[in-house]
Amino acid sequence: AASSAAADGAAPARPGLGARLATLAERFRTPPATRLSLVILLTVFALVRASPDVFLEHLALVPGHTVPRFWNVVTSSWVEPGFVGVAVAAAALVVFGRVVEPGMGAKELVRFLIFVSFFVGSCAFVFELVRFHFFGKDDKALFEHHCGFQGIVAGMLVVVKRDNPDAPVNVRGLRWARREQLCGFHVLLLFLVGVATGDLLSTFGFACFGLYGGWVYLRHIQLRPEGELGVGDPSEKMDLVSFFPRSAAPLLAPALDLAHEFLCGRRQRRLAASYGVGSLHAGLGKHAVSTKPGVTTDDAAEAQRRRERGAKALAERLALKAKKNSASSSCAMDVATADRASGSVAAGAPPTTLGEETAVAV
Repeated sequence: AASSAAADGAAPARPGLGARLATLAERFRTPPATRLSLVILLTVFALVRASPDVFLEHLALVPGHTVPRFWNVVTSSWVEPGFVGVAVAAAALVVFGRVVEPGMGAKELVRFLIFVSFFVGSCAFVFELVRFHFFGKDDKALFEHHCGFQGIVAGMLVVVKRDNPDAPVNVRGLRWARREQLCGFHVLLLFLVGVATGDLLSTFGFACFGLYGGWVYLRHIQLRPEGELGVGDPSEKMDLVSFFPRSAAPLLAPALDLAHEFLCGRRQRRLAASYGVGSLHAGLGKHAVSTKPGVTTDDAAEAQRRRERGAKALAERLALKAKKNSASSSCAMDVATADRASGSVAAGAPPTTLGEETAVAV
């Protein structure tokens, strides 16, 4: 019928309602960690809207109250008090979560989001304290509310850039752009929003802190046993200067190196001294400094003894398994022979052996 309709020049039949609903559900299907994050974001929004005097005061970042309410360093990134803000945040979380979570995994994404939230809140808290002590001691600035999902979105964009930086943005009207440019677009947009609203810290500041926090996690903290160092991503596409325009890279590289040395240099040196070039263990990296043969021991003789004991135990288990398999097969053959012999006796024919049955069959 379809071929005849096509031959007659008629339009092909449209898919049914069930197929269209299934396609729509597939488009909105989200991975588990993204779904949990969306539930947390909407729950916090509902609580803040229900009682802003209580929940906004306790969940948003208030530098003057952070010392007793230390949790607002993490929760401030999940507070969106306005309808427009929470709608944009939820849409960004679903879109980027569906791109990021399949590659990272649910547990790794949860750890990443917690780290970025803590990093954004901590940097904002320190920034407010520095501004208070060195740029005018305004007591009101310490009790302003700072919150927003912009930092987490910026961190997820760093993962998108790392996974496939040269891929085009699959959004109508933005297919001319590449994924590595999304971080810059996000920061620039929030800078304009911050200038328009007069709140640069909760918009532009949170985005910058989230971008840097996501980069620190992926570059130096994320466990990657399959990588060269066992931890972090040392590739060129994750260089900090790659987040800026290529024309400005020669000018910004020295300043960025100094800032990175100040923030992460001590930890890098400690890892290199303890585990060899930042790897988890000397035996796990491809280019590790140490050439010790053991992964869990530094004694070469002990490592060899362990390997020999493991090989011997494996050989014994394989031999025992083969013996059990041969015994079970011989028992099954005896039972089958007995059944055939009893059937022959019941039919009045003399019992035959297995060899005779084989000869007759041939």
